[in-house]
Amino acid sequence: EHPAILAWYHNDELPEKYISRLKNRYKLIKELDKNHPTWSVIFQINNAKPYIETTDIIGIDPYPIPNKPISLVSEWVSEINTISISKKPIWVSLQAHNTSIYSKEKYRSPTYEEMRCTAYQAIVNGVKGIMFYSYFDLKRDPMGFDSCWSDVKRLGEEIKSLIPIILSTEKTPKVQILSGSKNLHFTIRHYNKNIYVIAVNVSDKPILAEFIVPSESK
Repeated sequence: EHPAILAWYHNDELPEKYISRLKNRYKLIKELDKNHPTWSVIFQINNAKPYIETTDIIGIDPYPIPNKPISLVSEWVSEINTISISKKPIWVSLQAHNTSIYSKEKYRSPTYEEMRCTAYQAIVNGVKGIMFYSYFDLKRDPMGFDSCWSDVKRLGEEIKSLIPIILSTEKTPKVQILSGSKNLHFTIRHYNKNIYVIAVNVSDKPILAEFIVPSESK
């Protein structure tokens, strides 16, 4: 019952052969603690369905930087939403670390702009929680801890300021997009009499987009 307990993290990328054990563990945790959810993180997107019934909250960890499309975040979130038919909330683990820590390859840390892009991809696709991986790996980052941690804190404060808007359940008005691109992902929120268009560009090219927003909005 410690106030710092948010959820029980009971699966970190375990293979499919552990599904039956995960189901039993999930049942046991629910018997021992009815007040906190469980969170499981998987990367097995193509075989995600068996994992849905092993946890309260589905987690995914797309780490695209530097050798995969940054749109990987949107793709994975959309896929999990389809598989679970939006029955389970998603908490996404986003890349803040340099993956060369776990590889002999010479990779790099994501830039602030890249982290921001992945975060807003998650938001516009409906995730309910965002984690940045990971504090202890930032301490081992060749770029230096202070710089990387400063970027994570800066982005965290920005997202925190938008929480009431992001989690608003007010009915959204009809907002039309006149022009844009398949690389433009967006969502609409209605909060405190204002309409918000949250959009993110998942390409490395500028995009010009036009929206029609109801005239009474700010």
